[in-house]
Amino acid sequence: MESVLGRVGLWFGVLLLAVVAIATTQDAGFAVHATIVAVAAFGLIWATAGSYDPMARAQSLFRMPDAPSRYDDEVIRWGVLATIFWGIAGLL
Repeated sequence: MESVLGRVGLWFGVLLLAVVAIATTQDAGFAVHATIVAVAAFGLIWATAGSYDPMARAQSLFRMPDAPSRYDDEVIRWGVLATIFWGIAGLL
């Protein structure tokens, strides 16, 4: 998340600088090139924000099922084993 937010912030800064350059320049050619930079920066903001997948990191940290309709039994198995362990430890 931080890297995506940093990249979007970087491109937003480039976009703001290009808009300031468009507004303050005296030269029409420079304004055209600043417009091209602004359009490219906006496109990169759109592409970077659109490619962000919030579940990708969670699925890489935890072994989550690929399909959302499939139930994840791994957590239940570990919970049952922990409950059995604590039950046996409590009886001793």
